[in-house]
Amino acid sequence: MMPCMDFFDDIDNSRGKPGAPRNRTLRLSAADEARYAAMARDPSAMLPAPDGRLRLDDATDAVFLGDSAEIGPLLPLRSVDLLIA
Repeated sequence: MMPCMDFFDDIDNSRGKPGAPRNRTLRLSAADEARYAAMARDPSAMLPAPDGRLRLDDATDAVFLGDSAEIGPLLPLRSVDLLIA
């Protein structure tokens, strides 16, 4: 039986440091933050689909800046490839 390792096990990670955490906090530069903020769309200004969610065309390749608990339920079903919350 293979041993199971959880998130906090002391194992070598990609940087070769035993016990170092394997997750990372991604930080945007000020320029990237401004660029994504300028791309952000306001879901309250969009016409909803009949089910009350955003239309797929409005949510495709879109950036939404806001509370994920409020925006998440508005997203069309099976429409998210990457969600950073």
